[in-house]
Amino acid sequence: MTGNIDLALRATHLIGFAFLGILGLALARITVPGLVFVAIMGDVLGASTAVSGFFFFGAGAAFMDRVAEGFIGRTILRAEVLLFSGTSALAGTG
Repeated sequence: MTGNIDLALRATHLIGFAFLGILGLALARITVPGLVFVAIMGDVLGASTAVSGFFFFGAGAAFMDRVAEGFIGRTILRAEVLLFSGTSALAGTG
């Protein structure tokens, strides 16, 4: 409104950082498909390499968390649990 481009740019950056901070808190509760979607959208929308890598790292960690959920004793030897954990492990390491 005042025509000060530098101030407007700075305010836009600060608002963006605040939004990303709140988004980071919200992402802690999003499921694996939601994290993968956020990672892909960040890549498609042209996020920097560091930001895109952070998103994909978070999605991979969510997959590995699913693998850890499979370690529930002897039940892990059941076919459906092995299939679930195996596919999550492949996706997380990919």
